[in-house]
Amino acid sequence: MRAGETLMVSSQEVYDLLRDVEWNDDRGPQHWVMNLEWYKAIRRAFLRPDADDDASDEAKWEPTVIDTVLGYYVTVTEDGGRPHLADGR
Repeated sequence: MRAGETLMVSSQEVYDLLRDVEWNDDRGPQHWVMNLEWYKAIRRAFLRPDADDDASDEAKWEPTVIDTVLGYYVTVTEDGGRPHLADGR
């Protein structure tokens, strides 16, 4: 992806990515790690068509400590890359 381009993925592509993650219940608490582009791509892919203007304003999409995907907390970092599970929180 080139600088300034928006990462566009469909809800099916996000589902496929999350489905193929290595799940390991024996590792204890886990959380998602990803970069901001992927965070926004996931929100965009699952945005309701009837969402109000505030909900669809991507400039307001900032990660918070209570964000979850499939019940796991999300950590967004510059070098987070594609969504993957990491140990701890």
